[in-house]
Amino acid sequence: MSSSQQSGVHLSGLSRPPAIYSTAASDSATQLDDPPGHPSPSLGTASRGSARSTGVTAVHPSEPAGNNPHVPPMTSKKALLAKFHDYDNAHVYKDVYEYALDENALNFVVQFSDNNAQVAYGLSEGDFHQLLQLPSETVMDGTAPIRWMQREVIEAIGGHYHFSKRLVMSIWAWDLCKIELNRRKVAAREHAMQLSQHKPLDSNATATADTAAILPVDLEGGKITAHGTVLSNNSDNTSLVGNLNDIFAAENLATFKMMQDNLNYTSMDQESKFVCVGANWLHRRPEYKSKKKPSLVPPKHWSWFVLCDDHTIISFHEAAYYDKTPRGYDEVQWKARELESMRSSTLKVLRQLSKCGLEEDRHKFMQLTSIRQPGRHSFSRLDGASNLFYYLFEDYSAAFGILNMSKTALDEIDWKSREDVSDIIPMLYKLNKELRQLQHLFTNYKDVIGRLISSEAKISIDEVSMAERLSLKASTRFKRLQVQMQSLMLDTITDYLDEKRSLQDTYFNLMTQKDSHSTERLTRSATLLAKLSVFFLPISFMTSYFSVQIPHMADNYTTWTYWGSFAVIASVSFLSLFFFSKVLMFLSESLDHASERATRWTYGRIGWAQRKKMRAMEDEDDL
Repeated sequence: MSSSQQSGVHLSGLSRPPAIYSTAASDSATQLDDPPGHPSPSLGTASRGSARSTGVTAVHPSEPAGNNPHVPPMTSKKALLAKFHDYDNAHVYKDVYEYALDENALNFVVQFSDNNAQVAYGLSEGDFHQLLQLPSETVMDGTAPIRWMQREVIEAIGGHYHFSKRLVMSIWAWDLCKIELNRRKVAAREHAMQLSQHKPLDSNATATADTAAILPVDLEGGKITAHGTVLSNNSDNTSLVGNLNDIFAAENLATFKMMQDNLNYTSMDQESKFVCVGANWLHRRPEYKSKKKPSLVPPKHWSWFVLCDDHTIISFHEAAYYDKTPRGYDEVQWKARELESMRSSTLKVLRQLSKCGLEEDRHKFMQLTSIRQPGRHSFSRLDGASNLFYYLFEDYSAAFGILNMSKTALDEIDWKSREDVSDIIPMLYKLNKELRQLQHLFTNYKDVIGRLISSEAKISIDEVSMAERLSLKASTRFKRLQVQMQSLMLDTITDYLDEKRSLQDTYFNLMTQKDSHSTERLTRSATLLAKLSVFFLPISFMTSYFSVQIPHMADNYTTWTYWGSFAVIASVSFLSLFFFSKVLMFLSESLDHASERATRWTYGRIGWAQRKKMRAMEDEDDL
């Protein structure tokens, strides 16, 4: 974000609305070349707003801050430098880590090298404007060429790196549209409930609707949480309210809804000075006990990662949106646990920028990073920025739990296929849907990595390839990550889908066999009933005959006459069952053959008549 940057790297980003990583200038003052036209959502480790707007307006280098009523007075250089503390100090490290876990945190700045690191947090807008005027070496006397910071000016950064207007609006309007879509969804549900209950809208509902209608004004005038809680802000930006209202156009909301509801949606913007990757990243769901099985797909949060031509790394994160708190669990504790899980990747990077964090994580070999290595003799700005970009991108630890959960779900379905099969179809459908979603998501991750490391991927009109923006070590790590995603995730998911398909085929084969056995039993039962009716029909006739009182005959009937007749008729009926069954089988086959011959003869006659008619018509034509 400076006119010339040769050794500094700004990094930032963590959390609720957008968090930003960017490079600092080493030999000249940082300048904001283009004043933004729209306000930016506030940024920070845990900013309170899902899309709150602070109304920061960038100051042109030639325009003093005091002449712009929208910009607060710039903090003095001495006051700003006094806010930086030694990040390798255990007490400072603990305070910063706790701050990063606080949902109300606003921002932080970390400047570090292999041997030194300093941090400041909770900076004001005036602090940021002063910070952008300072080279990165100023804060630590040239010993910390890398800066990791979160700040509130999205459009200023977008203007400097020539972000497209669509990309800038997508970033700062992401949470605004998410809030608006949720508000409309809740309003529609409440309206449907009121219609079903035949109750008119009361005054409270009307007041709520009125409040929702002015939501853009509240967002512009202050900060807003994910639940719509507005916080005060002294910035005066009412002239820009119309720009916020414009984003709620139907086509804009439809586009944002498509992007936010689709788990496997990814975006990749490439221009002359940057490449921006946006995707959904998964985080672990807090563990809880429930009879209902949780979804295989972990909760998601959206992030953008930007790699710029001056080795600047910028990251934007959406606000924190939580899963529904399970029954019996404290809502505050549940959200705190999920927030920590949501920020685990960023917190891992933040911890290991301090020697205290490196000491804490020295035995956690799966979480170790190589961004900062105290005692290293040589330090490369390209390696530092590239490694940071890689470790921010490498945020798929929540995916490992998917493998165990998928196997458990398949084992459960396999067990149920031998026991109760009443709900097997819904379980198979749900499992297939979730595995497909995860397969598409990791396939998109793999494709994005492929485009990042491809030597043929041209980023700009100047034909600057990604190979020149990523160090060799980072490119190797990306290739390794691509292989891991294929072997650990995609191949395993494919195996699970094949196993699911095999279980599904087995289940349907079992159902077909059961249906066949049931049909066979019904056929045998019907045949037995038919034979019994044939057997007892003559006996019933004989019994009816003996029960008729015929003069001069009834007196001659004796017991022996009845039972003798019964024995003869029963024997004849029993023998007739087998005889007529064979006769009927023979007759049915004979009738089938006769019917087939008659059908062929009929078709032949019809065809002969048609041919005769055609010949007659041809003869007439010849005449």
